[in-house]
Amino acid sequence: MSFEMSAQQFQVSNVKKISKTTPVLQSALQSSDYFGYAVESIGDLNGDGIDDIAVGAIFDDDGGTNKGAVYIHFLDANDDVISIQKISESSGTFNQSLSASDIFGSSLSFLGDLNNDGKIELAVGSEYNSETGFRHGAFYILSLNSDGTVFSRKKISETSGGFTGNLTTWNVFSSDIEFLGDINGDGLIELAVGARRDQVSGVEVGSVYILSLNALFDVVSHYRISNGLGGFPNILSDGDAFGGAVANIGDLNGDGNIDLAIGAYRDNTSGANKGTVYIAFLNSNGTVGSYTKIAQNVSGFNENLNTSSFFGRSIDLIGDVDANNTVEVMIGASSKTDFNNIATGAFYILSLDTAGYVSDYKKYHNNSNSFPNDLSNDDSFGFSNSFINYQNSSLKLMSSAFKDDTGGNLTGAVYIINLGCDIALNTASTDPSSCGVADGEILISSLTANTAYEVSYDQGGTITGPLTLTTSTTGEILLSGLDAGNYQLTVSEGGCIDTPAVITLTAPTFTVAYAFTDPSSCGVADGEILISSLTANTAYEVSYDQGGTITGPLTLTTSATGEILLSGLDAGNYQLTVSEGGCVDTPAVITLTDPTFTVAYAFTDPSSCGVADGEILISSLTANTAYERPYFYSCLCFYRSKFLWSCRRRDSYI
Repeated sequence: MSFEMSAQQFQVSNVKKISKTTPVLQSALQSSDYFGYAVESIGDLNGDGIDDIAVGAIFDDDGGTNKGAVYIHFLDANDDVISIQKISESSGTFNQSLSASDIFGSSLSFLGDLNNDGKIELAVGSEYNSETGFRHGAFYILSLNSDGTVFSRKKISETSGGFTGNLTTWNVFSSDIEFLGDINGDGLIELAVGARRDQVSGVEVGSVYILSLNALFDVVSHYRISNGLGGFPNILSDGDAFGGAVANIGDLNGDGNIDLAIGAYRDNTSGANKGTVYIAFLNSNGTVGSYTKIAQNVSGFNENLNTSSFFGRSIDLIGDVDANNTVEVMIGASSKTDFNNIATGAFYILSLDTAGYVSDYKKYHNNSNSFPNDLSNDDSFGFSNSFINYQNSSLKLMSSAFKDDTGGNLTGAVYIINLGCDIALNTASTDPSSCGVADGEILISSLTANTAYEVSYDQGGTITGPLTLTTSTTGEILLSGLDAGNYQLTVSEGGCIDTPAVITLTAPTFTVAYAFTDPSSCGVADGEILISSLTANTAYEVSYDQGGTITGPLTLTTSATGEILLSGLDAGNYQLTVSEGGCVDTPAVITLTDPTFTVAYAFTDPSSCGVADGEILISSLTANTAYERPYFYSCLCFYRSKFLWSCRRRDSYI
């Protein structure tokens, strides 16, 4: 499986915590349930397009003390739990009698639809099952309905399901379970089943059983991988817990055979219980041909593990998420200390080359790779892990903390973790101190400390960058020396890109006052506009539009009192624009008006018909001033028969 992700895309972009405080679990979970002892992605069980998950709660008391239970969680697109279905002795149509301390749900493995009946199979471990001997162990293959209830079940133990292994006290068979497919081409399905306390030649080193199943899920044959068995060398020590975790990691070395990652989380190679993971390269017959050991400072894993880190407590395949021909594997270290030396637990994503060596790795716990500071001492974070999916450039994983105290002592919790291209930066800005002064700032925060980012910005079509800028110890980048304007930022690192909303830097308010004086007389261009509240002795650009005739821009310098006087103006409407250093003010239209032109009229009619001695007197005018005086008149005549009877003249003057 290959995805396209970069180094930055291994950063945590979102986390959802499932615990007793989750609404649908508030009444279901109790203190000391150990919810999250095992977790597994089970695909889209109910057909709603969203992958669902299974979670074991091994100390659930349905039907008796610590009999155990499994919760099927139906999720929505936001990773919130919509509903649950509990499977236990008395729930979910399991219909199986369990014994006290069987811890049903101690391991989980999604097997797919093994018999093509449209129902998925889920393997559920019960490693303390004591039917044939004290904590010999057993597991169940459950066929599930789409609502999470059990359609059918098959138990596999020393006396059930055809298994003929010779288990002994404290073998805890089913420490982990993994689907392998048909590894040798015989038409049977193989499962790998861990027994972390299995004895070989009287030494409790742990084993991995390879079981071959027929279509009825009965075991047809089996063999062991352990000290001197199944092709594995005799290198294990007492108490290593080999087989505590096992994962199918595909054909890592390209020889056509699948390979396994096997945890020995109590191995002491690098210190007491620091832990080890073995990459077992299988032959075509399923035996081990060679191996690579991964431990502290071994095979490229240059990590400082604390005593009792339990590295290798859980393992799950992710795939080639960064498309660089390495395979990513998720590995838990359930007692790894955080930066404050608190044993919260952690998980790692290791990138493995074809030889099983670590080419790169990432660690996840409090404040690491953007994981939140939510974990407490002895939470056992990373105890169980599962890859869920890769969608929309986001890698979705699950990790448990079965000793988490949220909602109750040792109730347990599960984290759904999204890794991907959400840089999730924050920004803050400081406007320029004055117009035309380039001292504005944009602060980019919530980035990874001491990390190089590519930053560019578009200011009104002028693009600056990309600039390679390194964050401070607090994960910040400061852009300074900025003008007023709109800034579209682009911040990227390792293939991840964030483009926040446009940031606007605003110059201080450019407040201009205006006063005007109308022309003194009609037709006299002596109107004025006084522009004030400006900076003294400073050059401004001034222009005005008078009825479509544009004057300017004029470069005018203010007086000592911060004023500019526009004079010699006709009556009319003026739209001004005043600017300085990028600051612009455009006031409402200013109207200069001619004085009111008030004229008085009196008249005297002609003295008789046909005599042109009528008069009109125009007064209230300016003395000794030339005026235009157009007028017209008309004559109205009356006739009787063919002879002129009379004529009356009517004159109109304008």
